[in-house]
Amino acid sequence: MRFLVGLIFAAVLTPLGLRLMLPFVEMPDFLNAFRALLTVWTDLLVIPFVVLDAGRFVRDFLPPVGAFARLEPNIVAAFVGWSIVQAVVMAVLGLMTRRSGGAG
Repeated sequence: MRFLVGLIFAAVLTPLGLRLMLPFVEMPDFLNAFRALLTVWTDLLVIPFVVLDAGRFVRDFLPPVGAFARLEPNIVAAFVGWSIVQAVVMAVLGLMTRRSGGAG
């Protein structure tokens, strides 16, 4: 069960990580369809954090100079938020599941 939940969260966090890297890399023109698909998928994942206005806290925390100016605050907030959700869910699943094996 924990493995399946881990895969689901990997499917959530991997596109967000890729979207965080997009401003720092140049993509060939033939990958524009991938960029559009990635943007649509991650926009769906960002919606809960836009509603909570979590990007405001990131804007206050990150200085608007250098590489930090290229980061999208809502994407950073969503990445951190989903990571916290994953940690809590995995911790609860770890407490709920019984470990097997070993000498008792």
